Amino acid sequence: MPIDFSSIPISGGVLVAGALWAGASAYALGPLVAERSAEQIGWTADCEQRIAADIKTRQPAPEPGFAFQCGDLLGGLPGEQRQFLDMFGMGIACDAMDRAQARKRHLAELKRQRIERAAAEAGSRCACAVSHMTMVKRWDFALAAGTARTVVPSSVTNLRASLLESLASPACAGVAKLED
Repeated sequence: MPIDFSSIPISGGVLVAGALWAGASAYALGPLVAERSAEQIGWTADCEQRIAADIKTRQPAPEPGFAFQCGDLLGGLPGEQRQFLDMFGMGIACDAMDRAQARKRHLAELKRQRIERAAAEAGSRCACAVSHMTMVKRWDFALAAGTARTVVPSSVTNLRASLLESLASPACAGVAKLED
């Protein structure tokens, strides 16, 4: 049975205006309020610092390595002693140890570059958090914007918590992620 709008004590123009205001709040004003609120609390700088600190805590401490190479150590020995040690494979062992240390330094450099790249791309995760939160909490922000902030849902009041929740969401966690 269709609804009879003539029996409602409010005119149709008021209903249409209310529907238009709700649509404008949901699709224009709400996202605008969300983005500006995130700017106002300084979310981007705080988020980038938080991500950089998180990356630094997961970065392993540098391992103490040898400051010399095996060939340098054997180079200081007289020729007869080097020949004697070479008979037992010391030269081959030194070469293998030098190659292993070079490989270890190379892997440490690659990991350092990966960490720097992830820290440099932290801004994209922060922007993703704002976009994700805007989409997920669209109606909350529409209600706050549409009522001129007379009715404010808790997700709008606790904006930082909503942004942190979006930052940790699967949608944003994969952006510029540091693989272990």
